[in-house]
Amino acid sequence: MYFCAIKFNFLMYKFDTLEEIINHDVSKGFPGIGISVQHKGELVYKKVFGYAHRYDNQGKQLVSPQILTEDMLFDIASITKIFATTYAVMYLYERGQIDVDALITQYIPHFKLANTDYIPTIKDLLTHSTGLAPFFDFYNEHTAGELFSQDRETTINYSLTKMPLAESPKKYCIYSDTGMMILGCVVEAIAGERLDVFVGDSIYKKLNLVNTCFNPLDKGFKPEQIAATQVDGHSNCGRANFANIKTYTLRGEVHDEKALYSMVGISGHAGLFTNLDDATKLASLLSIDNEFFSKQTLKIFSEQCAIDKTFALGFWTANGRRNRHLFGEKCSDETIGHTGFTGQCLISDPVNEITIMIMANSVHCLIGYPRIFEGKTFRSGKYAELIDCIYSELGF
Repeated sequence: MYFCAIKFNFLMYKFDTLEEIINHDVSKGFPGIGISVQHKGELVYKKVFGYAHRYDNQGKQLVSPQILTEDMLFDIASITKIFATTYAVMYLYERGQIDVDALITQYIPHFKLANTDYIPTIKDLLTHSTGLAPFFDFYNEHTAGELFSQDRETTINYSLTKMPLAESPKKYCIYSDTGMMILGCVVEAIAGERLDVFVGDSIYKKLNLVNTCFNPLDKGFKPEQIAATQVDGHSNCGRANFANIKTYTLRGEVHDEKALYSMVGISGHAGLFTNLDDATKLASLLSIDNEFFSKQTLKIFSEQCAIDKTFALGFWTANGRRNRHLFGEKCSDETIGHTGFTGQCLISDPVNEITIMIMANSVHCLIGYPRIFEGKTFRSGKYAELIDCIYSELGF
């Protein structure tokens, strides 16, 4: 069995400014956050702050909020795109089981898009250059029309045969959950098993990640072991309504509606839960030798897209201004990473040998019109200043 060999060195750095910012934010209402920092192959910082469950379903502070601890799971939202789907594709690529330049139809022969003969390549999906829309709300009977689905197999069928393009292919990089849902289906077609089973057996178990899974409530975890997300489920202060809508505070059910209602919590774009320790191990695969994919494979997947250099294969990059408000000003242009809507940010900087994992539940907070999460207005919910503080402490 393979274990992630991260060296520990907590004595060199203090990160006082970082902690001042976070403690200030928590004192003013920010829910909870955990951060790990790896530098030159060593884990130099890991700590959690704040609360796992701070507010009731009206957004009012609880009399006895639950303190966040290091072992608690987070809904990592779109970091699923990295730690599940992109890692799965890299794993398959390393073993010659997938060609990133191949058409999707090489693996799913019946795949087609609505009203076009264009067939994307695997690379098109990874770089978000297909022209697919950012999302499609299959779960909402009021807007989905004939593509309404709250059944996983039906949703997959619609994703693979009925999706229209929002823009001409290979014209822009349009960040698309739909594209990553389709890519998850490609992984399943090649692996011959569901995405969660494949990444669980191929990667997570080999890393001894006992706190990383989809649908944690079905895996024996209890709600109190998981950081809470949106306080009123998906009702958005009463402005949303669709079949089977959740209206209670979410703990252990994925926050992304498409993943929860239409994909039973298991999708290529969202659905994964993990804790800070496991996420740190998964992040470290981008900076240390491992059995899952080589440095050459990582180099290929880190190549910046010619259409838009802020996209690589599955990753975002720090090249240009598009992602600097998230990744900060100090990391190199070669930095790759991603964010998760519920409050996560991952960056891996190969030039400065820094990997940072931020895990927060910033959507567990008051919600303003039309859907503004107060937690995302804090510095701790915006990531960049925290990341720049880390770089400063490390001497950059």
